[in-house]
Amino acid sequence: MKVNYKKFLQFITSCILGLLGFTSCGDSYGPDEYGTPHINYNVIGNVTDESGNPIVGIRVIKNDNEDRPDTIYTDAKGQFKTHSGMMIGSSLKDSQDTISVKLKYNDVDGTANGSFKEDSTLYKEMSSKQTAKGSGAWDNGTYQLSITKKLKKVDGK
Repeated sequence: MKVNYKKFLQFITSCILGLLGFTSCGDSYGPDEYGTPHINYNVIGNVTDESGNPIVGIRVIKNDNEDRPDTIYTDAKGQFKTHSGMMIGSSLKDSQDTISVKLKYNDVDGTANGSFKEDSTLYKEMSSKQTAKGSGAWDNGTYQLSITKKLKKVDGK
């Protein structure tokens, strides 16, 4: 009799726990979301010489992740725009949240547009402008950073 009572109790307990577990999986709580808050961002900029003249053909490298550097070149107006980067764990909803980005500038065309010194700059705590809203869940939107960089000419050229 003890064995049957123990099995019966286990069966009833399993049924009750199963019913409780299934009822907690309803849609009343919204969809399950896995991940971390993040934002996407683009960097737009302008590269000039010390006199303010635009420089064409400067290689700009944004290196958020050592495995995936983003390489772009300035156009005839000295302008560039990076592909979208992602900043994990940030919402930028707070005025205290800012973006930091490192850019490396290389003159790769030789003397065609003048010779300029290589430069690398870490832009810390950049303010940004929101260009697209996110879903409001983990995706907190797309932001844009604006940068102006003046490069120095190589001495004697």
